[in-house]
This record gives sequence, structure tokens and C-alpha cells, in this order.
Amino acid sequence: MLSLTPLWRRILIRSSIIIVAILLLVGAGVIGFIYYYGPKMGQAGGSRSSSRSYSLDLLTGPLADMMPKGADNGADNGAEGGSSGLRDYPKTDLHDDGFNSSALPRGARDAEEIVNAPLGKKSNLDQGGRTVPSYLIDRAPLPPAPDSGVTKQTEMGQLPVIGIDGRKPWMVYAKPFSLPPRPSSLANGKASQPPVLVGVVVGFIGSSSEVSESAIAQLPGNVTLAIDPYDERAEWWLAKARANGHETLMGLPLEPQDFPKSDAGAAALLTSLSEADNSLRLEWLLSRGLGYVGVINVSGEKFLSQPRVTIPLLKNLNSRGLLMVANGYDQSSTAAADGMVTSTKIRRVGRLARDIGVPRAMVDLRITGGMTENDVRQRLMAAERIAEINGQTVVMVERPTLAILGLVSEWLIGFDEAKMRLAPISALVDRQADKPVVTLESMKKSLNVR
Repeated sequence: MLSLTPLWRRILIRSSIIIVAILLLVGAGVIGFIYYYGPKMGQAGGSRSSSRSYSLDLLTGPLADMMPKGADNGADNGAEGGSSGLRDYPKTDLHDDGFNSSALPRGARDAEEIVNAPLGKKSNLDQGGRTVPSYLIDRAPLPPAPDSGVTKQTEMGQLPVIGIDGRKPWMVYAKPFSLPPRPSSLANGKASQPPVLVGVVVGFIGSSSEVSESAIAQLPGNVTLAIDPYDERAEWWLAKARANGHETLMGLPLEPQDFPKSDAGAAALLTSLSEADNSLRLEWLLSRGLGYVGVINVSGEKFLSQPRVTIPLLKNLNSRGLLMVANGYDQSSTAAADGMVTSTKIRRVGRLARDIGVPRAMVDLRITGGMTENDVRQRLMAAERIAEINGQTVVMVERPTLAILGLVSEWLIGFDEAKMRLAPISALVDRQADKPVVTLESMKKSLNVR
């Protein structure tokens, strides 16, 4: 039997320990690589996913430490898997004249077919053969963002601020809009009335690549687009929308009524968080890109019902020179179930914003992706009636299908521009009254529809 001296015995034992330690480290590294990169590699094949978790990989810097672990929204998302973010979509292609299909993700290039007319027609004629007003098909690019005079670099990233010259981001990034000259009188001698204004917001861009590309390319430039802040390409979508003449809003996820059963995502502002923590989350959401005029809430019935958390949010937005669009709550809310055109609670938020000084607009009527064609047409008719009564209205088209986008486009190009004009959301701020509007049911009766 081989006999080892004490010296060699010690050397052999230490060498064995070192080898075992190295093997354990290598094994742990392999397991960690598979755990972290395995799902990403599985997506790299370019398959289209019907749902996506709001990944905490998006949350960087100090915010990542305070995010709830394992948050999963499960919202619909048609974006292609395996996207590497902005690297796949160069900004240099965003501001070319017309629609540059080479910058689009695969599967979305069919949107190029419909860029020249809202409904994909061969000319700018509606179904009745009338010429569509030029402003409805004008998608002249808006100036690239950000504007350095209203932007501040922070640890979280670039954020909108009021410039030292007093300029506010919502005014800087607003789409130019003016009503046509008003004639002094009508043929019968009666004083003329200015056309009523209709604001249409479509969101949330990024939650479905196909619908998002079609909305940007298909809808008139005066339609405002709301961006999904959780999408990895949020900055690209903002730039793409502005390059096609659309004013933009950033989606603002807020706590829904039945949280945590319904989850607005890992960065949603919550009633249970401190003002400082909610402020930090807001900064992360606002840092997802620049060029938007303000925010529009995603759900938020519980959050917006509590002034304790709503007022600090509004003050923060006011200090940054941003406007807010108060959106109808999630579909499970009482207001939506009752068919309210405008929720009383939303009007309360509007009053709070007015008192604080935040430029605000309030959604009068919502159209969602689950509605039938008949429901959509009825609500669009009701929107016209609201505009006639109040002089303006705001319609939110939330997570629509391609078919619903077509119905909205058809409705818009049918406007008589002497009586009704499509306007970007910035043109409607502070125009709406605080008093809630009538219910959808009473609208149906007045329109003789079922």
C-alpha cells in the first residue's frame, strides 16, 4: 500500500478541495446561464406570443430594488418575441418622408399598404365618393424629441421638466392645430357656429405590434396615440408616432379596484406605497421615452378614488409641465358596467387637476377591443351627440382590433369639417365641464338605436 508523507497528504487534500470547489462554481454558472438566458433563447426563433409578463428586466437603477417580485400583468401583447429593443429599430429610419417599412418588425410591413389613406383606399375618397379633408390624411412629421430645453438628465434617465424659459413639455410637443376661418354669417343671416371638436386617443401602442403599426400608419395624424410604458420599444414607438404626425401620451398604470387580482404591472402606482415610492415609479414610467404631451391612466379606479395619493401625482405632473387625460376605469368597474359615458369619479379627478393647475382632458366615452361592430357604431354615434351638446368630446379606443380601427377610421373620414373637426388631445385641454354627461342608454334613446 502506497504510503504518503504528511506533506503530500496535505497537498492532496487541498488540491481535492480546490477541484471540488471549481466544479461546484462551474455547475452553478451553467445552471444560472440556463435559468436566465434559456427563456430568452427560446423566444429568439421569432414566434409571436399572445401574452407577456411585465418583466422586471425593464426596471433598472434604484427602482428595481423596490419592485414587487414576480409581478405579472398578463396583458395582451402581440409583439414579436426575441426583440433586442431599440437596437432593432434605428431612429435614423423614423423621420424619413413617408412610411419606411424597412424599419418595421417582420409581420408588420403590411401596414405600408394602407399609409396613403385612412381606410386603405386607393384614393382619398370616402365610401360616398366625397373628397376626404386634407387634414385627416396629413401625417406630416412632428419635430424629433427630445427638446433639450425641457429635458433633464437624472439617475433614472431623461425626464420632462419645465424649461428655464418657462416652456412646458405639453406645449412644446403638442401637434399644431387651428380651426379654419369662421365665416361671419350663414346664408340665412344667422350667426355661424364654430365646428365642434372631437379628440380620439388610441392605446396602448406597443401592446400589439400589428395593431400598433396599423394605428400609426392608418389613422389620421390628429388622432392621439397612447404608448404602453412596459413595452421594450416604448421609445421607438414614441418616435415612430411623431414621425407620422401623431401627438402622443404615455400610459400611466394605476392601481385597479380589485388589486392584486387585477395587476396593472410592476411599476404601477399603488395606494399602499409612500408618496416617495410612487414618485419614483412615476419617474421610471416617464423615462421610457420623450416627446409625449402628458399621461393617460391605465385602469386606476382605486388609486384615483383616493385624493391622498391622487393629489401628489397631479402636483408632480404639474411641476413637470405635463397634461393628464383622465381615462375611464377598467372594464370590471361599476362605471363601465352601468354604461356611463362619463364616470362621475373621472370628473372628480378632472376637478382636482383643474384646482391644482394641471391641464386636463376627460374621456367621455370608451371603446374596447371586445366590443361588437354594432356596439362600436352606437358609441361613435353617441360621441357625435355629446360633441354637439358640449362643443367637444374625447373618445378613448383601448386595445382595439384591426376591425375596430377600420370602423373608427370610417367614422372619422365621414366628418363634415364645417360642423365637426378631429383634434389632437392638446387642443381639448380644459374645455370640458366638470358636470358628468348623460348615460349611454339615454344617448341610445335619443339616437333611436338599440
